[in-house]
Amino acid sequence: MHWTTFDQSLYAYSANVGYNLSRISHLPFGLSVGVGFSRLSMDAQTARTLPFSFWEHQNNFTVALGFDWLVRLGLGYTAQSFSTEIYNPAPIGVENGATNCSSYGAILEIPVVALASSLSKKPLTINTALDPVLNLTLAWAERNVGSDTSIVSPFVIEPIPRQSVLGLNLLLGIETEVAGKRWRILSFIFAREASDLLVASSTYYLPAYGFPFYSYYYRGGLGDISPIDNLIFGQSNGNMEMRRGWQLQVAELLYLRGGSATGPGGLNYSTLGFGLRLDGLVNTLAAYQLIDIATPGIWKFISGHLDLRYDHSAYSGDNSLTGTNFQSLNLIVK
Repeated sequence: MHWTTFDQSLYAYSANVGYNLSRISHLPFGLSVGVGFSRLSMDAQTARTLPFSFWEHQNNFTVALGFDWLVRLGLGYTAQSFSTEIYNPAPIGVENGATNCSSYGAILEIPVVALASSLSKKPLTINTALDPVLNLTLAWAERNVGSDTSIVSPFVIEPIPRQSVLGLNLLLGIETEVAGKRWRILSFIFAREASDLLVASSTYYLPAYGFPFYSYYYRGGLGDISPIDNLIFGQSNGNMEMRRGWQLQVAELLYLRGGSATGPGGLNYSTLGFGLRLDGLVNTLAAYQLIDIATPGIWKFISGHLDLRYDHSAYSGDNSLTGTNFQSLNLIVK
């Protein structure tokens, strides 16, 4: 990644594992557990005017629980550690900092059609082969909660960027069954997310130094987020960040996506991308009876245990990320 002022690089990797405990338990509801680890590393440097460089590492360890009984509820907690080293021109020299914090949140998915069918004890269908899908999802998270500072030096005290986040998405689609598996033929998702930085500051002056000092404190609650105005009506008050996105999915094979972000500090960009899934290709071939995933064999094994996913996205708009492309290739073992 190359920005106007800095030559900057970002590296990320992660490992996650989960298990459906319903396979070995006799609980009246579905229960699953997952753990994960991820590491982000960033470095930047410039030789323009004055030499300056820094690196920052972030380690994340996550534990999550999922419950499935009429509705689906997910709970997650992440322990985070940060370390930073800044190389300044003389006479300041090297600055070091390290801190720990945590993030936690919940997500609730309401399968409206399935819930109505279960409660009425009568399936809601389009015809004998097609079923409608209508899911409403609500999400909440508190990010970077904990220690007060991330970098401490004789000159700078930086607060941890604590955030409050609310999200909402609506999924509409149709699905059918192929060889005993549910197959979503077509779906459309519209999503909104509102987030606010809960850091506030005040300025004070010490005449002996001749420049301002800043003291930081954290606001409580959701900050400037208004759930109704931001998530339902899509309005922004200019003090928080708004993200909007959509996804069109065809046969669980092709995914077309777009989104945008606006907020204070000149935040203004759009994204556009697509994704491809091996699992969707296998289901499509099975639906047209070109392969058999119902009887034991290589195709049944792939259908039940493997998926290969490719995703691509690109930034555009009035932002330093304009022109940046992201690509990912993931092998999923189920």
